[in-house]
Amino acid sequence: MTKVICLLTSSSIDLFGLEKKGAVKGPDAQNFYNDLVQDKGCIGLVPGSNFEEFCSALKISGEPTSMVSWNDFRLRINDLHWTKADEKKTKERIDSYYKEANKLIFMGKNGQAPDLLHKASRLENAMMK
Repeated sequence: MTKVICLLTSSSIDLFGLEKKGAVKGPDAQNFYNDLVQDKGCIGLVPGSNFEEFCSALKISGEPTSMVSWNDFRLRINDLHWTKADEKKTKERIDSYYKEANKLIFMGKNGQAPDLLHKASRLENAMMK
C-alpha cells in the first residue's frame, strides 16, 4: 500500500481550514476527488479508484448530512489505491512551473516563484520514486 501525505489544495483548505478542524461533507466530496485526480496537491500520485470507491474508503456518501473529519480523512485516505500521475502530463506541468517561475523572476516578481519551484521539484522527486 502506498502511503499518501495529503497536501492541502485550495479545496481542502476550504473544507478543513488551516487548523484542520473542518470536515468533508458529502456534496463536497466530488470536488475534492476531482482535485486529487488532477493532482492539484502536486504529490505525483492520483487515486487509482473511481469516485464510488473513494467515497466507500472514506465512508462518506453524497448526502448533505454525510461527512468525514480531518482525522478520519487522513487515516482513511491511505486505504485507497494510488497510482503515479501520467508521466507526460507531469513533465509538462514541471516544465510549465519552471517557465512560469523564471518569467516571474525576470519580471522582478519573486513572491510566487519559490512556490512554483517547490511544486516542480516535488513533482520531479515523485517521478523518480
